[in-house]
Amino acid sequence: MPDTQTVQEVIVADTATGPYPRLSTAAVERAKTRLNISDIDALGQELGFSRQSFWRVRRGQFDIRLSHALKVADRIGLPLHRVFEGGPCA
Repeated sequence: MPDTQTVQEVIVADTATGPYPRLSTAAVERAKTRLNISDIDALGQELGFSRQSFWRVRRGQFDIRLSHALKVADRIGLPLHRVFEGGPCA
């Protein structure tokens, strides 16, 4: 029978739980112009996101990998710090 006076060990995840960096409005507008795409779903697909993931990354609810973020920044033609804003350190 376990002792009720001792604290049970709890497993704690070391991964971030949000908020995550979000795609800036300026980056979305720049991407539309640079890629000549007006449809937001097509823009997300062109940048390598599913429809749902693109919606989430625009709102800071998606933990994007650094490698993907760098590809998006390169494709848009902006530095990474101007493509994404917010996040846990903002």
